[in-house]
Amino acid sequence: MMEKFDTKRARLLSNFYHIISQKKAIIPKVDNIQNILVEICVVVFLMLFTGCTSAPISITSVKYPGCIWSPHQNNASIISQDGGQSFAVPGGSLWTFGDTFLGKRDLHGIPHFKGGAIFCSIAFLPEKDRSFPPALRYKTCPTGIANSPLSLLRGEKKGIHMLWPLGGIYVHGKSYLYYSVIQKTGTGSWDFKGIGSGLAYSKDPMGNYKRLCPNNDWQFPVEPSQIIKHGQWLYFYEIIKRDSATGAGLARVEADKIGFPEAYEYYNRTTRSFSKDKSSQSIIVPAAGQVSVVYNKYCNGWLMATSSNFFHPRRICLYFSSAPEGPWLYIDKIKTPEKFQGKKVELVYCTFMHPELFRENGKIINLTFSLHLQNSGFDANCEMAEITLKRK
Repeated sequence: MMEKFDTKRARLLSNFYHIISQKKAIIPKVDNIQNILVEICVVVFLMLFTGCTSAPISITSVKYPGCIWSPHQNNASIISQDGGQSFAVPGGSLWTFGDTFLGKRDLHGIPHFKGGAIFCSIAFLPEKDRSFPPALRYKTCPTGIANSPLSLLRGEKKGIHMLWPLGGIYVHGKSYLYYSVIQKTGTGSWDFKGIGSGLAYSKDPMGNYKRLCPNNDWQFPVEPSQIIKHGQWLYFYEIIKRDSATGAGLARVEADKIGFPEAYEYYNRTTRSFSKDKSSQSIIVPAAGQVSVVYNKYCNGWLMATSSNFFHPRRICLYFSSAPEGPWLYIDKIKTPEKFQGKKVELVYCTFMHPELFRENGKIINLTFSLHLQNSGFDANCEMAEITLKRK
């Protein structure tokens, strides 16, 4: 019944890409009447934000090649991980992952956990490498085990604080990576909270990242799941809440001022303008979790993918826009299979497009998504979808 829905857990899962699979998320059972009402609300919400104009693109087919886990993960002592965003760096792309659980899989694929977990891992995918699963080359310590590119600052405590990676971008000879700082507040599965977001950089995309602390403060005003460069500007897409609505908000900064928090500007959909007032930032597309935005040559514009929510836990939506600000036109939705990796899907999250894997000039796009699987423990990895588009 709806009254049993745990709003605290839903809010945490909606606002953060991380889901630890052992945690028991309470998912509401919605009857047919409530489902119809929810569908009507979704349609009305989309019309309000995207208008009645249809996108010039449609989806013709969707395929699921499989899980992206491979022996490359095993070589770095990685059993499972979530996240999976990528961004272009010299010679290829950098993939970032959140909580990464260590150990080895045997020849039968059975996991043998050993070594605990790290809160972030990264991997390099060489340019033009189109093999599947992706031949990811992980950052490791001298013993060959995956290690995190991000480190805690003085005053942060191991076991209390964690750093989850957000969006990244390579500009002006440096690789920049935003992150969320998470603090555990107790011993329970859901006893944690986000306490802010920051920015780190490295001249070597596969190196250790230095956390910026302008004015002795690590906190930055954006928490982006996606960053794009357009002209002199960097655009940041983040999840924000306005009144009772949750969705994607937009911010920007000039590329050479990325390290200055006071230089960021925020987009207001009503006035169609940017300002330095964070409170003026408005929702541009309804979304419950992360958003992914890339330019697509075949579409001659920008694509956005949004993750699912509890009412539609296996739904991924696609949008189109001719400009980074929008307006964003709804293309269509895809509904993933009920089962992956032998388990029932309870939630699809961290949906990220990977333009380095697109084919036929962007007619065929690839995206990955993370999974909360029923009774899976910590054993769940990202899956890939291959979507074929068609111009109308």
